[in-house]
Amino acid sequence: MQINTNFETGGLALVALFSLSNALFAQASQVTFGSGNHDTSLPIEATSDNLVLNQELGTAVFQGNVVIVQGGLKISGPSIEVFYDEETKLIVRVIANERAKITMDQDTAEANTTNYDALKGVIIMEGDVVISQETNHIFTDYLKAFPHSSVAQLEGRVRIEQK
Repeated sequence: MQINTNFETGGLALVALFSLSNALFAQASQVTFGSGNHDTSLPIEATSDNLVLNQELGTAVFQGNVVIVQGGLKISGPSIEVFYDEETKLIVRVIANERAKITMDQDTAEANTTNYDALKGVIIMEGDVVISQETNHIFTDYLKAFPHSSVAQLEGRVRIEQK
């Protein structure tokens, strides 16, 4: 895993970073998330137990065992609202205001709220964010992920634990 923090003092900061125990604490960090080859032009497929459509607002609320897939990106949760472009009728935004899970390749992230901008290819997760990777669990308050580049920015209290 790659961790980039804002240290300006080179070697001394690097020694301090590696001298920490199994947990790492920081205010802002970057980590990789997914393989970086996500294609936002792929169609989005959504399935659920129930669906409530509002054609006037261009929204749909999927409820119960919701799974939304776009290529290698999967969003799942109990209730997820999607927003459609009025002209193209394509999904442009996906919002989960209940705890949801995102999976990309071998990485997963869970949070209290999730917002995926399908046009920009940006995922924002807030509230008790937990990222699980092959060798680490990462805990933070805020995650901003760019699936097309595999970069994710973490803010707030960041804690990394090795598995």
